[in-house]
Amino acid sequence: MKWIREIGPGILIAAAFIGPGTITMCSIAGAQFKYGLIWALIVSILLTMFIQLTAIRIGLITNPLKFGTAELLSDLTVSATKAVIFSPTFQGNYVPDEIITQTRVVGGTNVTARARVISWNATTKVLKYYQNAVDGIFPEVTGTQNEFDGSNVVSGATSGAAGAPDVNFPAVPNSSARTINNTEYDLGMKFNNGYAKPEIESNSGDVVYIDNRRSISRANDQVEDIKIVIEF
Repeated sequence: MKWIREIGPGILIAAAFIGPGTITMCSIAGAQFKYGLIWALIVSILLTMFIQLTAIRIGLITNPLKFGTAELLSDLTVSATKAVIFSPTFQGNYVPDEIITQTRVVGGTNVTARARVISWNATTKVLKYYQNAVDGIFPEVTGTQNEFDGSNVVSGATSGAAGAPDVNFPAVPNSSARTINNTEYDLGMKFNNGYAKPEIESNSGDVVYIDNRRSISRANDQVEDIKIVIEF
């Protein structure tokens, strides 16, 4: 009866999206204008789709797997992104959402890896990125997805930044910390030869809850609304 378990979050989302105010307003408008505002339904659906597609997705999943294994995750926090690290002396600055590429020779043939930037940390020199069927293939549309690897330069299409990954980091395999100017920084991911793999297997686990929302600007005195998800 897996479908019963999934109804619970759906009810909570519907209750939050269609509240008493929405029901009251729509009832009054329907009674007054009948079918005269039916066109607004089409417009509102299209606008809602646009808002949802551009929103940040927050979700809950159960039983996700460790990357590259069939083992269930037990860590409290994990990262689903890929990352590359540069030398502490690197002066360039990549920008979020730009396309990055890296060309290297494999078996005598030039191979280009392509991805989109998620974030850039100018202090730790960690660049997080993702690759999918759209932003991870080269050439675009008709190409293939290749992994970033080695010390060849990673170039930013928008920022113009170009740097060679620090393949000598870390000195100890699977390290997740870096010391810069006597200060140790937690990188949040385990690196090997300058790169970090995702810690969670893509598309693993069962989706329990998904919530689409805009980015949140937080203030020091902000009051948080907490949603409780009940699993049946």
